[in-house]
Amino acid sequence: MAYITGIERLGLERGMQQGMQQGMQQGMQQGEVAVLHRLLQTKFGEKFTDTYRQRIDKANIDTLLDWSEQVLSAQSIDEIFR
Repeated sequence: MAYITGIERLGLERGMQQGMQQGMQQGMQQGEVAVLHRLLQTKFGEKFTDTYRQRIDKANIDTLLDWSEQVLSAQSIDEIFR
């Protein structure tokens, strides 16, 4: 068994924490993408095209949350993506 110094252990712990945080953020983003896809498909049907899906898939979490809120009041899909 290899000896790990205090500095190495601290580095490993920080790396693990960062990895867990990134994983949680990615999971939240993927969940938000799935919800937004479902909302738009339900509300706008075939007007929810691959172009919109691609924009959603590339968006950051803040943009996704903003778009999700706009779904409630939008009369057209274009209102959401202005």
